[in-house]
Amino acid sequence: MTHSIASARAGLAAIALSMASPTLAQAWIGQIAGEAAGNHTPGPCRRADPPPPEAVAEARAPALAAMRLYWERASAADAADVSAAFHVRYGNWVSGKTLVGGEALRSITDPLARRAGAALAAEPSIFILASDRRSARGIWRVDAGDAAAGYYVADFGSERHVWKLDRIEIVDEMPRTEITQYCRQPGDFEAFQEVLAQRQARRDAEHAAEEARRAARH
Repeated sequence: MTHSIASARAGLAAIALSMASPTLAQAWIGQIAGEAAGNHTPGPCRRADPPPPEAVAEARAPALAAMRLYWERASAADAADVSAAFHVRYGNWVSGKTLVGGEALRSITDPLARRAGAALAAEPSIFILASDRRSARGIWRVDAGDAAAGYYVADFGSERHVWKLDRIEIVDEMPRTEITQYCRQPGDFEAFQEVLAQRQARRDAEHAAEEARRAARH
């Protein structure tokens, strides 16, 4: 179980880093690859089955509380201490190319939260609990006046049954890629489907080439 949770969080961190900085992403991926070498690696996401509604509700309530706590702290002051909303040891805050983690979460200046008249939506635009029920992802809209000022893409993890933020990213627009049900980390089901499609394409190409060779012989 520990290895599965670590793998999921490492994957979420890698996604966050790749969106923030390719250089940071490469360094992080290199590090976790070494750490994971001796660990059990979970299989591919062959089926992304939605958890039951009661499990989603159990994760959603503390996730909403963590977001409210984050907003309360981040909107109140510059250099705000938002660490209480995070699993600090592996938490990440991302804004553009800036990535902050660990103890630095005790001093965050969030330009979206500090915008005059900004208000965090009470409910997420979308909230998905992983099929293994160990992580979740949600998107929260922030309004300023009658328009959206930006969005938060928030990843949550459960440690000893306590749900907190693992990662939060500020984005200007609603993500264009739809967030769908996933097994352990966002996108893993689509990644598996892509692998299957690539394999099938290779088989089809090999079959076509063989048929062409047979036709040429006759």
